[in-house]
Amino acid sequence: MVRENQEAYYKALEDAGSVGESTPFIEFMLEIILKTLTKVKKENVPKNVPLKRLDKIVNMMKKDKNITALELADKLGVTDKTIKRDIAKLKDEKRVVRVGSFKSGYWEIVDEI
Repeated sequence: MVRENQEAYYKALEDAGSVGESTPFIEFMLEIILKTLTKVKKENVPKNVPLKRLDKIVNMMKKDKNITALELADKLGVTDKTIKRDIAKLKDEKRVVRVGSFKSGYWEIVDEI
């Protein structure tokens, strides 16, 4: 996005230098960040992905009760941090329970208890 607005970027730097403060540059960067976030929100975020991903996680746990967060992340193409957040949500919703330790335990699906 900065590359697309390269002239304005250099002008903001020049303005900041001539007035002796960073305000013009900060305002430029904040505007670019806002435009970028708006563009990403409109174009790149599919709807209901987290809910579908939660269902996929439960199904994968049904198939393999010993599956790890790293394996889930790898198979779903997300970070392990995202999976851990999803698992916390599933636990809060009482959809899954971890039996035993994270190292040697297994997943139990609540609706099958």
